[in-house]
Order: sequence, then structure tokens, then C-alpha cells
Amino acid sequence: MKRRTMLRWTGTAGALAVAGCVGDSDDGSTDGQGDGSTPEPSPTPEPSPTPNPTEEPTESGEAGESQEDDTAREQADSDPVDVVKTFVAAWQDGDIETFNSLIAESGNLDPVTEDQTDQLTENAPEITNISGSGRTGDGASVELSLLFPDAEEALMSKFELTAADGEWRLSDFIRVGQEHAPSIEFDTDWESDTFTVTHASGDSVPADELFIRGEGIADTGAWHELSEEIEVDGTVSAGDAVTLAVEDEYSLSIVWDDGEYSTTLQSSAGASNSESTGESPVDDHLSETDNYDGTVVDFTGEQQATVTVGEVGDYEQVYVFDPPAIRVDAGTEVVWEWVGEVGHNVVEADGEFESNLQNEADDTFSHTFEESGTYLYHCEPHEALGQKGAVVVE
Repeated sequence: MKRRTMLRWTGTAGALAVAGCVGDSDDGSTDGQGDGSTPEPSPTPEPSPTPNPTEEPTESGEAGESQEDDTAREQADSDPVDVVKTFVAAWQDGDIETFNSLIAESGNLDPVTEDQTDQLTENAPEITNISGSGRTGDGASVELSLLFPDAEEALMSKFELTAADGEWRLSDFIRVGQEHAPSIEFDTDWESDTFTVTHASGDSVPADELFIRGEGIADTGAWHELSEEIEVDGTVSAGDAVTLAVEDEYSLSIVWDDGEYSTTLQSSAGASNSESTGESPVDDHLSETDNYDGTVVDFTGEQQATVTVGEVGDYEQVYVFDPPAIRVDAGTEVVWEWVGEVGHNVVEADGEFESNLQNEADDTFSHTFEESGTYLYHCEPHEALGQKGAVVVE
């Protein structure tokens, strides 16, 4: 099971709220408009209180029934809504001990460490609305609206909880509407001037509910508008594909929108002309890098390019290279410059270059790129958090 790191999510959630949750994120979702456009968020549903699990009567009703026969859900004493409120309060206060204690060990959320406290609190949201808890098959869920710093609109969200040692613990975070989206795997084939999207497996979807959006693309719109084979009343199923003309730099999102809900199913971006075919290696390498939006910063014509390592960006993200992707001429020196006091290093995937682990502001590491090609690198301690970068050498 791939666990989500709340720290990485907080670094992008505010931006998602500003953007209406439909953009380059793979799982942003909200109310749909029926045209794949950025939708407006819908109001949070009115509370529908549910009794605490301990108030549920046993099915047998027998007086001598052992409490050990109850499910963990029925044994939980805490109120799920109160647990979520406590979690968000700990988030705001930087109370890492409480924050981590409320995360279920068997869930999809990862705890954070003490050195991540400042980043966590700077991105902490406020609860603008919260509903009563709803019961699922083996747990509870709480819907709420979270307003992140610098966001214009609150993000409709849902925490799922499971019982552990008689108390509710947070097991997952879902943006409202995401659970309604179809489950589809897409294959992508990128060439120098075309991009092919193929429905590889998963649910079939009406052709008028699947959209291609983005920049640097010759044509965008509903799948049936881009396909020569599928009509407006047709269905997109495994094996169906569309091929699009793209510019050298592009960003592309596959959006599902049924008029009630909308979510971005998959995103992709390309950054350099390449004689090779297949998915862009830069896009693939940086697919989980928070500050990568498909842009490759052009330093061609320059003798030196500088990449910042550490606390950069709108949210002073600790685990990023900025810019994450650059383009340079052969013979250019790239200098990585450290900021902040968190330890990072720079390691190229194929061993072309590697720095020491450094944690002092103004520390530097440099490498001169003599041969053309694409060089993919990462920070070893924080690779799992998406701290990666790329250098395209012409």
C-alpha cells in the first residue's frame, strides 16, 4: 500500500484550492460542470449526526454477550468529528506528537518528523465547515471544508477513520467527489510533436464525460471531439486512443466530468525535443515532484545555471530543487546552492555525479555537463518525498 505523506499534500493543497482542484494534480476533484472545465466548489452538506459507535446496540441483544465480540468500530469511544478537529488543531499548532498519534498505523497517511514542523504549520488550513460523522462498512468518515493559506476558496474534503485500541484514528484523506470517479489506467506515448493517450484498462466511460485539457496542444476538448472513431454517444473503453499534436513544451490533463463531479485522472508534460520516442523521461521522473508543472527553464546560451536546494517556493517547501528541470548547452556548469538547515545531496541516477550530504546555507555543489542528453537526479534522503530534478543538455 502506498501511503500518502501529509506534508507533501499540504504543500500543494492551497494551490489546488485556488485552481478549483482541476489542473495538473492527479487526484484533484470537485463538482463537475459537464465540460471538463475548472468547476466551482459545491456547498458542504449539512451535518447528519451519527451516534458514537459505543451507542450502537448489539445485533443479538443478549445480556451476557461479551464485549470482545464487538467489532473494533463498535468499541471506539471517541467522536470521529472531535478526532478530526483535534488533528487539524495539532496541525495548526505544530503539535507533532498529537498529529502523529491520530494517524492510523494501517492507513494511507504517513506521519511527519520534528524537522518538518515549520513547513507543516505554515501550510495548516482552517476548518470552515464540518459535518457529522458518517458510517462506512468498517469505520467512519467526516466531511469538512478546509481553507488553506492564500487560497480563495475552501477545499471540500473527507477524512476516513478506523478504530484502533478503542479510539478513532485517521486512515485516509479524500477530496470530495474523488470516490465517484472512474478507475482507469492510461498509457501515453510521447514523440517529438505528437502525444497519444490510450485507455489501457479499467472502467468504460461515456465519450462526452472524458476531456483532454492543457497548454501547448493543438486541439483540446471532449474525447469524441478528438477521436475519428468514437461518436458523442459512444463509450471510451480499453484499447481506444487519441493522438494529439503537441508543441515542444506542453502540459496535458485527462479530466473526467459527468456534470455532477469532476476530477483529473492523469496529467503529463513534455519539455524538450527528443529523437527518441515514448513517454518524456523528465515528465516520468518528476511525476511526484510538487513544484514541477511541466516547465523546463531555459538556460541555453548561459555559461552557468543555478539550482536552489531546500526551502524554496510559495510554501517554503523543504524537499525541492528549484527549478526542478532546466535546459542547458553542452559545456555549461550547473551549480546547486543550499538554503535552510535540512540535509540534502544531489545524486544522478546513473552515477554521472554525486555530492556529499550538506546542510549549511550557501553550501554549493557544481558539475559541468560536457555531453548532450537528459540527466535525472534526486536527493537520496528525500527521494520518496519527491525531491528530484532533471537537466536536459543540448
